[in-house]
Amino acid sequence: SYELETLTLPATLAAAGEGFLCGCSELLHLIFPPSLRSIGDMGLTAAGVASVDFSTSGLVAVGNGFLASCPRLARVTLPATLERAGAHLLSGCTSLKVADLSGTALEAVGGSFLKFSGASDVRLPPTLGGVDPAAFSHAAGNEWNRYAAAALWELRKAVHERSRRDRVYTRIAAALAAAHHSQAAFSRERRAPLDGV
Repeated sequence: SYELETLTLPATLAAAGEGFLCGCSELLHLIFPPSLRSIGDMGLTAAGVASVDFSTSGLVAVGNGFLASCPRLARVTLPATLERAGAHLLSGCTSLKVADLSGTALEAVGGSFLKFSGASDVRLPPTLGGVDPAAFSHAAGNEWNRYAAAALWELRKAVHERSRRDRVYTRIAAALAAAHHSQAAFSRERRAPLDGV
């Protein structure tokens, strides 16, 4: 399987298991069917592909290490249906300069996303609700994107937790008001004997 260069997957394939095409360093061309919904851990890890297009698939979820350590990979197109991805997504892809996930439906990005990759341009989707602050660790040239991702993480958390946050703020305000009232009453009590002198 390590010498496999071209592969056309069956039209009925819905799920690819753990280690799918892992280590196929000579794999250059791969066609994905619309029926494909998920790929397990280590899917296409250390594959030899230079370009991968999943836009014709119905891929919803990929496991840990998906397309990791693919040194030739320079271009990847992920489908609009993709919602979940494990850790180490696209890590170690040193030839990858642009990581455009903006057209996906990803809800979160796990740890070590793009770790040791060559990506200097990272585009995230508006559906993203969480980004691990360490997701971009060691990604060459995208320090700004790492800080932007951390900021996005905090922003999304605030949006999703707005109602809970508002309740917390209300309780804090009430507690501060009560403390202020108690302090004012205590101060009046201490002043009272002096006022009568």
